[in-house]
Amino acid sequence: MSDGATTYADATNRFQELPPNEQSSQVFWASAINLHNEGYQSADDIATALMDSEKTGLRAYEKWEAGGRPEGAHERHWLEAEAEEKSDGEDLPQT
Repeated sequence: MSDGATTYADATNRFQELPPNEQSSQVFWASAINLHNEGYQSADDIATALMDSEKTGLRAYEKWEAGGRPEGAHERHWLEAEAEEKSDGEDLPQT
């Protein structure tokens, strides 16, 4: 998390232009509130965490589809996707 002066209120204002899909909006706001409650304060921190979670979710979904859509494997797919992303990030040069 950064020490930026951007607040949670700024984060909510930043994302008010999302498409008005009720389900995705509810999920988004719940996720943003949870992140704020976990200590993420700046809009950049919240946005980064949300984008990371979305990326993990998409990768886990692809794994689920590739595996034949098995019931009850969501947690395994999520953890595998997180581990792959972590290992992908280790290959990047540090700036």
